[in-house]
Amino acid sequence: MKTALLKDIFREITTSLTRFFSIGLMIALGVFVYTGLKGAAPMMLRAVNDFTAETKMADIKLQSSLGLSARDRQMILAEPGIESAEWLYALDLNTRYTDLLLQVQSLPRKLSLPRVTAGRLPEAPNEILLDADISGRPYQLGDTIFFKKESGKLEVETESDDALKRYRFKVVGFCYHPEFTAPKQKGDASGGLGKLEGFAFILKENFTAEKYSFGRLRLKGTEGLTSNNARYKEICAAKKEDLEKLLAARPRTQIRELKQKARDKIAEGEEKLRDAQQRLDDADSALDEADRKIAAGEQE
Repeated sequence: MKTALLKDIFREITTSLTRFFSIGLMIALGVFVYTGLKGAAPMMLRAVNDFTAETKMADIKLQSSLGLSARDRQMILAEPGIESAEWLYALDLNTRYTDLLLQVQSLPRKLSLPRVTAGRLPEAPNEILLDADISGRPYQLGDTIFFKKESGKLEVETESDDALKRYRFKVVGFCYHPEFTAPKQKGDASGGLGKLEGFAFILKENFTAEKYSFGRLRLKGTEGLTSNNARYKEICAAKKEDLEKLLAARPRTQIRELKQKARDKIAEGEEKLRDAQQRLDDADSALDEADRKIAAGEQE
């Protein structure tokens, strides 16, 4: 019985060799794909973990459209479980002539560090480190990049005080950053300006704002844990929830502070207007007195 079955199988194979080899090839291809996927996932995950460890990626990033005041920072640092923090500036700007929309940040020193792929980090206030994905588009090392003054959605430059001390920089390097990993997906710009096309880093002293744009936090208990670790996710999720509760009332408080500051400026302006009106009235009185004296002199 067994011999007859084997003879039948051999006859089926020899009479349809093409179909046999096709099926065998499909099975082999499926095995190769499965093996590749099974082996690639851990390698990719290891590469991500190595990159985040090398760049000291922050556990949590906090940002506010109203900025982070000294009071905000004090409240955050008083929260238990925070090991270290770094406060930074950010500004979305269009380049002049090439019209690229970039997020310009102050250069981090402790957390979420850029990995330089060409050139070096900025050392002088007029130097800039650019996104490696825009290298050669059209900027090269040593080129000068010009930014337009901050503008609104209609691309009209504002009349407010400059957010930067300079808008012209020398390109000294290109880099990758752990928060901008997708080549064509850099996130959305603030103020409805559109999609970001890249990022850049300059020294902190170039910014003129009183409040920081965002902060990065390193949490206690996360040392040695990878981003896919269940314990790591649990620690970060719990701390995010705590911070959201802690800062829930801050937007309303900051709006009240902004309104009060606006009222103070209005009151100051009204006071200056009253002073100017008083000086004008005094000048009119002086002119009237001079006219009377002139008239009296002519009568004499």
